[in-house]
Amino acid sequence: MKIGGIIAEYNPFHNGHKYHIEEFKEKSSCSHLVAVTSGNFVQRGGPAIVDKYTRAKMALDNGVDLVLEMPAYYATQTAEIFSRGAVMTLEALNCVDSFCFGSEHGEIDKLKEAAAISMGISGDYEVSLRKNIEEGMPFAVAREMAVREYMDEVPSDFFKGSNNILAIEYLRELIRLDSKMEPITIRRMSAGHNSREVSGDISSATAIRKVLNGLELRENVMNTKDKRDFLRKISIIENSVPKTIYFELIDMISKEMYPLDNEDFFSEIRTCVIRNEGTLHNYFEVKEGLENSIRKTVVRAPRFDDVVAELRSKRYTSSKIRRCLFNILLGVKDRDMDIAKNLKQLPYVRVLALNDKGREILKKIKEVSDVDVVSSPAKAKLTDSYIENPVYKMLFDFDLRSSSIYYQKYYSNHREQLENGEVDYFNLITRLEQKNDID
Repeated sequence: MKIGGIIAEYNPFHNGHKYHIEEFKEKSSCSHLVAVTSGNFVQRGGPAIVDKYTRAKMALDNGVDLVLEMPAYYATQTAEIFSRGAVMTLEALNCVDSFCFGSEHGEIDKLKEAAAISMGISGDYEVSLRKNIEEGMPFAVAREMAVREYMDEVPSDFFKGSNNILAIEYLRELIRLDSKMEPITIRRMSAGHNSREVSGDISSATAIRKVLNGLELRENVMNTKDKRDFLRKISIIENSVPKTIYFELIDMISKEMYPLDNEDFFSEIRTCVIRNEGTLHNYFEVKEGLENSIRKTVVRAPRFDDVVAELRSKRYTSSKIRRCLFNILLGVKDRDMDIAKNLKQLPYVRVLALNDKGREILKKIKEVSDVDVVSSPAKAKLTDSYIENPVYKMLFDFDLRSSSIYYQKYYSNHREQLENGEVDYFNLITRLEQKNDID
């Protein structure tokens, strides 16, 4: 058995992801594939367009054998923190031979060089970084300039691509953990990560989300005169996603399961900001006066995007503003994030979906790793591992709490789905080709 790992959000799954999986399988010769994904809130700052179980099933339908959810504390943060949670999840399995990620340039040696320099392994990086910061450069720019000093022949846009930035962070995390996993990168096809227009077979997740969120759906379009217009609008993405996923999205929307976006949570964010006035600085990244700007802007802005547009600047990117607002909503505090950031080993991994090959991976994990494998949240909360380990409890409770917030919106037209309590607490994992439970 040769196990490969992939880190991806599948928000939503598209043809670029399918290409990524196929290329990785060919390059790595892996016989089994595990994917680590974010849960119901994602790295760009905001909710996933469809829930984590739906996205996990999309992955299983297209070549993945086992889908794991990284802890939500990591999934909604900067590239550095996101990569930490993702790589620690794979490393905890103790059986992944190689793992794969996309990048704009597809040059693993250059990415490794940048990671090594920024970890202080070669050159006087720290000296250069400190000098750049003292000259008033934002940290991201200061770090880029410091790394460039010790790299040869670096493309001008090397540090501009969001996938390259994440790739460097994955490689930094391998160094931090002294991991033996082999990193493999695959160059992104055609559309850039943040490209906003659907074009041909390969379109970015950003462009696809733009189409889905632009449908303005708040009634059952499949039973109205607007059905033809709806099908015309959504057909724009038909060639950009696998057929099974295209029809699954149509079926989901026909049942009034609408794609979510930031705006769906703005009322709750506004309430949290007002209620926590005076203590907003306790939330992660909400610092240096940003808490005051958020308070003043949120109470008068009509829409979520208006808040982001007004507060973004050279100092604060749109992504940072979005993450700060969702840190306030979800309750991400400094003290807890300090604990999460300094971990070197996760106490558990969470299963979202698997097939028969996925069962074989789980069997291998249980043979070679001490990590708790969680398939039933309800049962996990009864274990000694959960009860006696405060870090386990902190991470796991946050996963459930953030999902509970998400599902209040996701099932707003299907309240019967919430009758038994927390959806994520009782929801069974997705199984394909599956006959027995995995407990």
